[in-house]
Order: sequence, then C-alpha cells, then structure tokens
Amino acid sequence: LPATLELAGVAILLAVACGLALGLAAVHWSGTWLESWIDAANSLALAIPEFLWAMLLIIGLGVLVPILPISGRIDPMQAEDMRTQFYLLESLARGDFALAWELLQHLILPAMALALPL
Repeated sequence: LPATLELAGVAILLAVACGLALGLAAVHWSGTWLESWIDAANSLALAIPEFLWAMLLIIGLGVLVPILPISGRIDPMQAEDMRTQFYLLESLARGDFALAWELLQHLILPAMALALPL
C-alpha cells in the first residue's frame, strides 16, 4: 500500500502540473495551430490505455535511450535503513535528497504512464 500511495501521489502531481501548463498554453494560443496540436496530443493521450503507455515508456526511456531505470523501487541495502515503507516521504523528511532522487527516478516511468490519460 505505501508504494501504491507514493506512486499515485507522484502521478497526480505530475498530471496536475502538466495539465495546468498545457491548459494555460492552449488558452494563451487559442485559435492557432498550437491549440490544435495540444488538443490532438490530449486526444492521443486519452486514446491509448495506461498499460500501453507504460510499455512504450519502458521501451523508449528505459531500453532505447536508457535514462531511467525500468525495474525495482530501491536498492535493497538502502531499504534496511528505512523505518517505514514510505521510502520517498521518509527520505525527504530525513533530508536524504540523493536517495529521494533515486526513488523519483524509479517512480517517474510508472507515474508518467498513469498521469498521461489524466
């Protein structure tokens, strides 16, 4: 449950930030080709299911251009030091930003897959 709650929280934050930015951009460029492009990208994001987005993101950002990890949540050696299962929140509360960054790298692919349709 803690891993799911952290993933859902990151996905919601990502969806709200991107949705707000794209919504404001579409309003700003209302009546131009950019608004049409934003509407088309939104339609595409809604048409493709989350599991397919996940596979495309894993292939694109984890295999072809390996910039994000494609499996796991945390190094097992670092998990021994944690008191709770809320690894991201605990690492931020402890001020261990290197660990928080590592955890976010593992969360970003599934969070993007969940956030795209939103």
